[in-house]
Amino acid sequence: MEWQNQSRQRQIKNHQRRGRKIGGTSLNRDIFVLVVKHLLELQTDGELRTWVKWAEDCVAMGQYAGFRELPQNKAVEKWLDSYYHVFSAIQSEFSKETAIKVLNLSQEKLCLYPYEMRAAARVLKAGGTGKDILQMIVEGTLEDPEPVVPEHCEKGKIEEADTWSCNTETLDCILRSVRTWQENPEIPLLYKRGDSLAEQLFNACLELLQYEFEITSIPKSDYDLISEHAFFLVNSYQVLEPEDIDLDAIFECFNDAKINERMIEAENRDKKEKVSSISGKSEKKR
Repeated sequence: MEWQNQSRQRQIKNHQRRGRKIGGTSLNRDIFVLVVKHLLELQTDGELRTWVKWAEDCVAMGQYAGFRELPQNKAVEKWLDSYYHVFSAIQSEFSKETAIKVLNLSQEKLCLYPYEMRAAARVLKAGGTGKDILQMIVEGTLEDPEPVVPEHCEKGKIEEADTWSCNTETLDCILRSVRTWQENPEIPLLYKRGDSLAEQLFNACLELLQYEFEITSIPKSDYDLISEHAFFLVNSYQVLEPEDIDLDAIFECFNDAKINERMIEAENRDKKEKVSSISGKSEKKR
């Protein structure tokens, strides 16, 4: 049994170095539980199993990480890949204790989407509770790059989260209505204010839209998608430093984005204008 445990530990460490894969496949349910349990030094895995169940529920409702439809098991594993990277990032940026607080939101039926978890970590680090997180979900502010910490939270003080029970069906209804509202609007280009590598990559994507394609607004769902892709590229070690932010990395962030159609239209329009301009000059020479 000892050699099996050692083998498993090596597998976990190899995964953490590579950032995404174990044995050439995405994180399956058991490996996700083992890796995050090891990462956060947890004694039990009950809360992790709740996050796995949440990932399964998301896929069952037709929600896919990265907005890309996949077969059921692959889709669940894609969610688990994302969750591992976010828990790892929260541990590095805030602390292991804060990452565990985010994990334990599952006790209050508040499993989050990957792009909401960093903001939740900031609020919990400042002394916020599950009630505050739920209120931010309802208000649609949990995705803000720099969320406003509720006034009653003391900065730097970490309190035990209040016990908050919420009927699952009611919470699911709230979440679905919030997501529907968030994905419909067309919003102006909102640059992120931080200077992290993921934020630099995200802002480079917006600069390309604004200055190369003269696009100044995008669907809210694209805003979230580009942000998630930028975060993933950095946390999967595909973009390691500012010099890696090239056109390949930028266009990778636009995978499956609706804005691609408008980018193609803008590019074709520019080509037609150039051809028209050349034709006009030729006519004048004659």
